[in-house]
Amino acid sequence: MRLSTMLLALAVLAFAGFLTWSFRAYPGRTTSAQGTTAYDAATEVTLTGTIKEVKDFACPESEGTVGTHLLLQTPTGTMQVHLAPVSLVRSRHLSFVRGEQITVIGSEVRVFDRRDVLAREIRRGSETILIRDWQGKLIE
Repeated sequence: MRLSTMLLALAVLAFAGFLTWSFRAYPGRTTSAQGTTAYDAATEVTLTGTIKEVKDFACPESEGTVGTHLLLQTPTGTMQVHLAPVSLVRSRHLSFVRGEQITVIGSEVRVFDRRDVLAREIRRGSETILIRDWQGKLIE
């Protein structure tokens, strides 16, 4: 067997293994009737840290709706914080900047192979920003 054929066969096997791994079900992801990740007050956590990055992207956790996300550096590691759809963030004139110190209260959820947080409340200095109510419904 030629070396190129063997390498191709290994690549195909590796790709098949990756697909199998990536499509397996991740436990702990409760969804709403709309298919989005549901807020669960039982998994609520409080995180304090520094914003490393602010990103808007089509989030698979909200059925592809473009949402605002924060990458928060905490003493125990980096967490992705899901805020709200970009349209809601803009209509409320909310802005966040890199380097800002904040406290996030939210539901810890499992997203693929990592832990993320769906924000309910953001505190910065003396300001408190309510994103969701206790049931997880977005506050408009």
